Amino acid sequence: MREIPLRLLSFSLAAVLVAAAPGRVCGQEPLTLDDCVAQALARNPQISRADQQVRQSELQRRQAASALLPTISLNGAFSRYTSVSPQRLLNPATNQIVEGSSTALTSMNYYSGLNISQSLFNRSITALYTQALAGEQTAKAGAEMQNQLVVLQVHQAYYALLRTKRNLEVASKDVNYNTELLRQVETMYELGNRARVDVLRQKSALAQAHQRLIAAENGVKKARAELNYQMGASPTLPIEVVDDLELVPQEVSFNASLERAFSAHPTLRQASLGVTAAQAGVEAAGAARYPSMSFSGNYSWRGDSYLDFTDAFSSDYTWSVGVGFYLNIFDGMRTRLNLQRANVDLMGAEKEVEAAELSVVRDVHRAVLDLQEAEEVLQTARRAVDFALEALRLAEERYRIGSGTLLEVNASQFDIINARYQEVQALFNLKVARASLDYSMGLLQ
Repeated sequence: MREIPLRLLSFSLAAVLVAAAPGRVCGQEPLTLDDCVAQALARNPQISRADQQVRQSELQRRQAASALLPTISLNGAFSRYTSVSPQRLLNPATNQIVEGSSTALTSMNYYSGLNISQSLFNRSITALYTQALAGEQTAKAGAEMQNQLVVLQVHQAYYALLRTKRNLEVASKDVNYNTELLRQVETMYELGNRARVDVLRQKSALAQAHQRLIAAENGVKKARAELNYQMGASPTLPIEVVDDLELVPQEVSFNASLERAFSAHPTLRQASLGVTAAQAGVEAAGAARYPSMSFSGNYSWRGDSYLDFTDAFSSDYTWSVGVGFYLNIFDGMRTRLNLQRANVDLMGAEKEVEAAELSVVRDVHRAVLDLQEAEEVLQTARRAVDFALEALRLAEERYRIGSGTLLEVNASQFDIINARYQEVQALFNLKVARASLDYSMGLLQ
């Protein structure tokens, strides 16, 4: 059997992932940010784990609810009894008892019954159900928070890919510029207008530009692999994305953002539900101090044949109805100790609410400051690009007329590269800061 090449195997795996991916994928239109988010929510392993926890909490809530429902059971029995007795006869001729033919007597009997029981009052059962319900809602809030975390990671990976692609464009222009400048320097050297050192210096600048281009190309590959990972796809999947790394003005208010966070943040809901669950735990721990009541009923009948029900409700039947009462008098201090422990858990849950509120205030405040900083840095970065372009123009003119040096031109070109890198980084920071603000408010989708 021929060995399958590793490259072909990787391509086949990528093809399978493409076929299974929802929405637009490679080979069609470039992916938008919404497309990437949709695929991540559908395939990211962290989302799957959170959904599994929600399903487990739903089953626990249903299990707790089952104790509130009645219990119904049927029972029955069947027996067959056969007695064989030999006949004993007196022989008149001999005056002796002789064995005659045997006689078999057979009897059948059946028994059937219906039992019903229902809890009428039990604070422990209701408290456990309340606790399980709060646990289910807590798991859902946790899953929502996990979804938003994955969405934030997709935003970061998506804009990181755009940043590296922009940096690749800058590096490519840098190589093209230095290549053209080398051609001009070599021409002037051949005409005797420039020294050999300028040619060597420009070749060195071009080599450095190629190094930056190689790093930029590798950066694109790694950023694409990270985005694929966040979407639950193979890192080698050759996806393309829509470039929306542009400035969109947006008014931001700390008070308004904080108000939205307190009304919608899953972490706050999760902490509040933790208090509800802890309160139910206190009630469940103290339920042993209260009486419990239950109802039970039974109806049964017996007869000679299962096929004959005529006597089931007229003779050979029994029925009973009862109400049970239970009150714990002393259980060796177990209830008291359980109640103390439950109260400690409740205090801890209340502290978790305070910590969650403080954390949300801190995160929103930090996100607003980061967003404002990113907007200001972007403005200064764009001004720096304009200044660097003008400086390069002047350095080129001075070099052409012989009053400047190639070092000035190279330095000015390097300043432009750095300024453009800083502009791209500022755009990336701005986009991520806005996504982080939405995440801090619990509104990232």
